[in-house]
Amino acid sequence: MNELLRKLSDGTLTYDEAKQLNELLRGNPEACEVYLNHIALEAQLERELQQPAKISPIRAIRPIGLMKPLMAAAAAITLAFFLWPHGTTAPLATVLLSEDCVWKGRESLPEGSRLIPGKIQLSSGTAILRFDGGAEAILRGETTLELLSAVQARLITGEVVIRAEGDAAGFKLLTPASELTDLGTEFAVKVQRSGVTELQVLDGQVGYGDAIADAGHALRFEAGKEAEAMSVTSPRFTDLIQQAAPKERRDLMTHYDGFFYDAGTYQPSDIVKGKGWAGPWRLRLGIELRHPNEIDSTTDMRIVEGGLTVPWPIPGGKLGGLEMPAGRSFRLRPMKQGIDMGNDGITYFSLITYEPEHGKKRHTTPVEGVRLTFRSSADYWNESLSFGCQQSLRPLIQAGAQGSFASAAAIADEQSLLWIGKIIRRADGEDEIFFRIYGQADALDYAEPATWHSSTRGLRQSAVLDLVILSSTGQNPRIVDELRIGPTWRSVVPIQAQLTKVE
Repeated sequence: MNELLRKLSDGTLTYDEAKQLNELLRGNPEACEVYLNHIALEAQLERELQQPAKISPIRAIRPIGLMKPLMAAAAAITLAFFLWPHGTTAPLATVLLSEDCVWKGRESLPEGSRLIPGKIQLSSGTAILRFDGGAEAILRGETTLELLSAVQARLITGEVVIRAEGDAAGFKLLTPASELTDLGTEFAVKVQRSGVTELQVLDGQVGYGDAIADAGHALRFEAGKEAEAMSVTSPRFTDLIQQAAPKERRDLMTHYDGFFYDAGTYQPSDIVKGKGWAGPWRLRLGIELRHPNEIDSTTDMRIVEGGLTVPWPIPGGKLGGLEMPAGRSFRLRPMKQGIDMGNDGITYFSLITYEPEHGKKRHTTPVEGVRLTFRSSADYWNESLSFGCQQSLRPLIQAGAQGSFASAAAIADEQSLLWIGKIIRRADGEDEIFFRIYGQADALDYAEPATWHSSTRGLRQSAVLDLVILSSTGQNPRIVDELRIGPTWRSVVPIQAQLTKVE
């Protein structure tokens, strides 16, 4: 392990060696402690020498009183860090909210963006980041923050409020005058251009040097001077979210179909309403059929009303929903502007479904399941992205021939479900795909979740996916409604009602 850590510091660790190190760390607290000591010493030497440190892991020191929360954070990020393709930089944080933000040195940082190590400079506005280690940070006004790892950042100037609860405890924020360690808490920090640092502990405790500051205490740090007490004046994390008042952004939605028709039976060519489509819904044609004799259970589209019980603030099931009949049913609709997997960008989608009861028999024909699939009209059977759940009721991402990515957790049937997917496209690098299914007991938030049911690894696609396919198989009919596609979480998930009260 010492040899692998040396190569990690030198930047010579190969992809196979990274996988080997990952296996050594997985479920091994002692190995995680050695690894974290190594990283802590490297960061300390870098600060003292003002250059990247070349160190021997044998000289590792022990961070004071922080190994338990840090090992929990390491367990959460190790797999993602070491399995990122060799030669590329692994993302370590996500932009959850970008409200009226102006960024220095870049055109924008859209919501949903994945961030790699380096500086981000906010000129104005409010931004919220979530580090992969679990900590969240609110940046306000003119602020420069350097992202160092999934559990560490450096505030150069400006203001941040950090919330690191549960397994996120142990997050470190470095400043010109102090090194602050979150001990499962919430705190605000302001760094002036002179380097003077103000710390306000809003909840829990924060470690600085060999000391600890408790909730309700505030300190002013200046190089070469004793820390001075001051008053706590910073708003809480949830207060700042309420002040930002993030609302849904339906105006950004690129594609939409709410199946707003009177109840009845229609031909697919009659279903023409919505936004962003290049034509009506239709049946599969020619090469789109796996076998010439493969036919759908019906050739029409049945609109029903009141078939969904929707507790979320989404207008679905009242003005009409599409009933997918028992048996086998596929419906396609072309998009005016497809999802270009060969260019950088972010796409979200949401869909409401009603999942009927699944029989106890595990091998029914046809197998129970429902899918939302994106394919290319230019090369139908090559690259694709498919989302859904099968007989086992486990959320699943199917990336064509590049593999399946299934959740370990199953969802419950006989309820309305909200599907949400996120597609991060990279022209040069690994694509990241995420998928989560919300049940009726789940609450929506102003931003995407910290944990998705399914996510991909090692995926690279380049096709333009310009066909949407809804498919259903099984012994029972099911209902789908409110298909939304857009560039942000808020463009496809209504969240306004969720912020009337923040606990």
